Amino acid sequence: MCFDDGALESPTILSLVKRTMDGPSAEANYNSEYDAGNVRLARQLMKAINAQVPYYQEEVGSLLNLLFLSYLKASESSELSEWSAGYKKIEKTLRWIEAHLAEDISIDTVSSEAQMSRAVFTRYFKKYTDSTLADYVSNARLDKAAHLLSEASFSIAEAAHQSGHRNLGHFYKRFQKRFDLTPNRYRNLMLEQRKESSELRAYVFSTV
Repeated sequence: MCFDDGALESPTILSLVKRTMDGPSAEANYNSEYDAGNVRLARQLMKAINAQVPYYQEEVGSLLNLLFLSYLKASESSELSEWSAGYKKIEKTLRWIEAHLAEDISIDTVSSEAQMSRAVFTRYFKKYTDSTLADYVSNARLDKAAHLLSEASFSIAEAAHQSGHRNLGHFYKRFQKRFDLTPNRYRNLMLEQRKESSELRAYVFSTV
């Protein structure tokens, strides 16, 4: 950073130095090594400006650079920390959704479960899943229904109900749209594949 005698009139520089100097006077009262380091830099900066020894501009410029870099690093770290905490909440929420697919799931219920406002939850959820809550839940329910249909013990009505589908007609339409098969055809196909796989294993073991 190139420094001249009028540089401290810059609102950005004034704000930066003021934010650093304002606060507890003793470094020991600061919450982290990062805060104490910035206080030391700001004090060195003000000392160099007030002393104005020969070539003090170079020292002031270097100290300002260090202070700016420190704030940029802290800002990036804070943002990453915020997103990391948000993503952990979304991961927890996805597990909750998976366990409650048979129930009514609303944006209010889920955002409350994530301990976020609706707006913040929607932003994080979209960023994390690349999907809206409604689309995610719809696809999760259809995937669960498909899994249940692959089990011989579940009828189509049971699979629909246990995956949260209240209207069987809508379930048929959505299922066919997602899997390009009717639920009945999908179920029969999965059962045929399981039977063929079982017969193949039995044959292999019989020849060993």
